[in-house]
Amino acid sequence: MKSRLSIFAMLLLLGLAFAMPALAMQHRGGHGQGSGCGMMAGNATDPEALAKFKQFQDETTALRRSLAADATELEAVLSAQNPDTAKARLLREKIFDTHQKLRDAAEKAGIAGGMGGCGGMMGGGCGGGGCGGMGKGCM
Repeated sequence: MKSRLSIFAMLLLLGLAFAMPALAMQHRGGHGQGSGCGMMAGNATDPEALAKFKQFQDETTALRRSLAADATELEAVLSAQNPDTAKARLLREKIFDTHQKLRDAAEKAGIAGGMGGCGGMMGGGCGGGGCGGMGKGCM
C-alpha cells in the first residue's frame, strides 16, 4: 500500500512538472504544425508572449518553490513506516491551493488561455480538437 502511494505521488509530481508550462502558456490553435501544440508552440517567436511568460515565471518563483517543497514533504510523509494520513491530507490541500494560486496568477498575467473544459491539464485540445484531442494544428 505504501509503495502504491509513493508511486502515485511520484506520478502526480511528474504530471504537475510537465503540466505547469502548459497551464502557463496561452493556447493558440490553428492550422499547421506548431499552432497550439506543446509548450509555447505557436507563441515561441512572439516576443510579447515570451515576455509575459518570463514575468509570470519570475513572479511565481516563491509559489513554485513552495509547491515543490510541499510535494517533497508529501512524498516523505507517504513513504514513512506509518504514514500520517492527516498530515498527508493537509499537504494535498495546500498543494491544491498553491496550484489554484498559480492558475489565478497565469490568468491575471494573460497567459492562462486554453485551460478549456478538461479541468486544466491540457486545455481544450490542439487546434480545436476538444479534450485531449488532436485538432487541425497537431498533425
